[in-house]
Amino acid sequence: MKAKFWEYVNGGLVRITLAEDKPISWHESHSTDEGWSAESVTWSLNGETVTREWINDGVDCDGRITNYGRDECHIDDLNAREFQDYVTQRIDFIPAWRDVQHSQRDQFAELSNY
Repeated sequence: MKAKFWEYVNGGLVRITLAEDKPISWHESHSTDEGWSAESVTWSLNGETVTREWINDGVDCDGRITNYGRDECHIDDLNAREFQDYVTQRIDFIPAWRDVQHSQRDQFAELSNY
């Protein structure tokens, strides 16, 4: 079984084709004026469910902040949401991701006992 869908990655839509038990990963990082920023995503197909595990990480003047989570989409919903690219005026359909788990770690808040 394979799953094909459009995903917004690195500033544009990318067509992803997943085979069962063969995950695909993407990563981007760069320096900023106050530190660094990074983003990683891994997509995997297990049965009739596509899983997207993601992490946004970085450091700025307030310390490190990390957001991460896991989303899922049934293969029948991989083209369920309309997406319009306002630059190209192109309309495509993207997955209707369902949030399964997400969390955040804020170094500055931890140091302030929040």
